[in-house]
Amino acid sequence: MQASAIQYLFSITLLAVTLGCGSLREILWVASKAPDGRNDVEITKRLHGADASIAIRLRRGGKAISVYSDNADRMPKFAEVYWSGDSSVLGVLVCDAASAEKPIIMNYDLLADRHMPPERVMPALRKVLTLRYDLNLGALAEFNRDPITWACSQFSDSAKRFSDQLDGSRGLSGVAVN
Repeated sequence: MQASAIQYLFSITLLAVTLGCGSLREILWVASKAPDGRNDVEITKRLHGADASIAIRLRRGGKAISVYSDNADRMPKFAEVYWSGDSSVLGVLVCDAASAEKPIIMNYDLLADRHMPPERVMPALRKVLTLRYDLNLGALAEFNRDPITWACSQFSDSAKRFSDQLDGSRGLSGVAVN
């Protein structure tokens, strides 16, 4: 009987320590609403220790659809969301300080309900970044004139500027792209 009580206390202590270290916690990091107001996307961080994994959920008609999830050890520092004007295309960029060479770039077609090649949404993401952060050729010169490289570089001020863009609800406002 005493061994069972000790095992119970050990289990409770282990659970408390695990939760206290951030494991098993998922927090909303960024949210964005589509221009038509019918859909939105949430980017969450699942914390585990000093790093996190990423999940991206599309909310359509009250239902959440997982469009991206990983269990990688990441330290996300920057995110951008692109919606096409008709809300049919969603593009997401997540820059990872632990892996600056490989950002997450996702392109999702809401009409077809499927992923599309990320290369197709990269020009739109670059345009959104340029407009939102007022990037000119001078600001991009040391980043190969590429807004995505700027956003994901540890040598730019992108993480601070991104943090300044988020409002109290973690919402990232829309940017009109022609």
